[in-house]
Amino acid sequence: MQLVKARVQNFKCVEDSGEFAIDRVTCLIGKNESGKTALLEALYKLGPVETDKASFDEEEFPRRHLSTYRQRQQREPANVLTTTWELEPDDVVKIEDILGPAALKSPQVVVTKGYDNVVHWALALDEAVVVANLLRGADLDAPERAPLSKAESVKGLLSDLKSVQTPSDKQTVLLQQLTTKFPHGDTEAIVRNALTARLPRFVYFSVYHQLPGRVALNDLKQKKAEAKLRFEDKLFLALLNMTSTGLDDIEGIKELEKLVMELESVEAALTDEIKTFWSQNTHLEVRFRYDQAKPSDPTPFNQGFVFNTRIFNTRHRTTVSFEERSHGFIWFFSFLVWFSQVRKEYGDNLVLLLDEPGLPLHGRAQKDLIRYINERLRPAHQVIYSGHSPFLIDVENIFSLRTVEDVVTTGSGEGESTEEVLGTKVGRRILSRDKDTLFPLQGVLGFDMAQTLFVGPYVVVVEGPTERAFFEWFSRQLAKRKREALDLRWAVCPAEGAGKISSFVTLFAGRDLKIAVFADYHDGQKAMIDRLEQCGLLTSGHVLRTSRYTKQDESDIEDLLGRDLYVELVNGCLGLTGSQRLPAVKPEKVPGRVVKEVEAHCSGLPPGFPEFYHYKPVEHLLGLRETEIERLPGLKTALDRFEAVFRDLNGLIGRTEVQASAGSE
Repeated sequence: MQLVKARVQNFKCVEDSGEFAIDRVTCLIGKNESGKTALLEALYKLGPVETDKASFDEEEFPRRHLSTYRQRQQREPANVLTTTWELEPDDVVKIEDILGPAALKSPQVVVTKGYDNVVHWALALDEAVVVANLLRGADLDAPERAPLSKAESVKGLLSDLKSVQTPSDKQTVLLQQLTTKFPHGDTEAIVRNALTARLPRFVYFSVYHQLPGRVALNDLKQKKAEAKLRFEDKLFLALLNMTSTGLDDIEGIKELEKLVMELESVEAALTDEIKTFWSQNTHLEVRFRYDQAKPSDPTPFNQGFVFNTRIFNTRHRTTVSFEERSHGFIWFFSFLVWFSQVRKEYGDNLVLLLDEPGLPLHGRAQKDLIRYINERLRPAHQVIYSGHSPFLIDVENIFSLRTVEDVVTTGSGEGESTEEVLGTKVGRRILSRDKDTLFPLQGVLGFDMAQTLFVGPYVVVVEGPTERAFFEWFSRQLAKRKREALDLRWAVCPAEGAGKISSFVTLFAGRDLKIAVFADYHDGQKAMIDRLEQCGLLTSGHVLRTSRYTKQDESDIEDLLGRDLYVELVNGCLGLTGSQRLPAVKPEKVPGRVVKEVEAHCSGLPPGFPEFYHYKPVEHLLGLRETEIERLPGLKTALDRFEAVFRDLNGLIGRTEVQASAGSE
């Protein structure tokens, strides 16, 4: 099940967040005190891994409305959390095993929870289809089906079966099966029970959750016995559970080698993760020590055994206490430990809620955290994290950003201004009205685009220098032939990658620039291009896809040239001859996109051939003489396609000027 929408109401500073979309990884960006933590805490209570954190308490109701709420609390407990979930194929199969095919009208279900602390489900079941599936599976003949033909629900089918005076053997078997499977005829209850077991558990981890570097085992055992464990104690128990040794039996290990083996296995695993994702210092290794307490140490470290976590610096060849490391390192290490334990206990069916995860981290380390989230967490889990740092914004997934603001509206009446407090709101668009909320977004996008920025009054954003060079070359060739070239008012801006196209648009939309986008369109970035068009930042029609001009489902700008022309350029720039040449006729079972066909072909060339890179055919094209240009195969097709692109782009200028003129009038 995938969480796709959420809404929080009546919780702390959040009176009504409004419904907001949840992606695979979602960033809640907002300034301090905007309500980000409250949103995550509310979500956590739907199904927390810490079961004692599951209940909503009336003390968490917004204080300014609490007295009014108490008057109606018993008869009308307030709702807090409304979540919409998309069922995955395995979930649908599970339901169809119970109800048969097509029993669900929609693959989405809504799960809510409020101050009654009861989880409510809203499902869209087609009871008539369920009945039809059950009757089909029973293999009844026409006379046996006749008294059951009017049943529109399982409950009705049960009633009709019980009313048959002399049931046949098949009718009797069907009644027994239904009575066992649906004892009260409540189909939804059966589905709810099945889906409840499949609902992901939530993991909440705050910047304040930190593993202690030194633990006295006697003191910890006493806290556990008295049920007084703090979160930091749970973190240490999680560290122990990364080995095959728990708190109760670590003191029972009498063989030194066995103890060393257990500790070193965890040291190695944690060190590997740190070296991969902690670029601040790659010379750190984890070391654990398990020693008898020293009488002169402070209480409680002066009796029993003491477990120490230390960090070894391979450059300086010394260890320091875990607490002496930076707060950022301590946080990252603590999260690795806790997450390992949670996965060990609950598997991969988790939604991770990270509250201000990068707060103690340097900007570079925050980028490492984003990389960790994308490489380690995203493939198996949904992640929702909050922050207010520019470097916690993933510009490659900019449309997964949600702005969080504490909204106050102002008005006037009878000569006096008035304010209405609306509380925390979650923005559906990445552009906020509040300049403080927008500040980190502007900062990271400005940083991201600074090296590639080239703007004019009209800007067409393309992916990179290859696209820009093709635009300029074909525009010149068309102009020589007295055909329609690209209007000189267009500045062609390479964004240095498809992911940065959205960065450019987000940063400069609405700043008196007329922006269009021309982009490759294939599975790797279809969703990004589609969302760019749907986000509303660009004027309608200002996103142009290569597939529009190649008539292919997937294509790059190389397909705009056509296979004949592009293959000729590749053969020429690499000096391919004989059997090493790309064939004139496209072979079977090669990728549909010509650039992928070329990459696959070049990967099989023997050593000694020049390396293929995307700009190399452009360099070859730019160096051709006029007589060679005219003999290029497929040139006419390529010119026709680029002319169509330029005609559409030039038309956008005319349309924009007409709209601006109409607006001024």
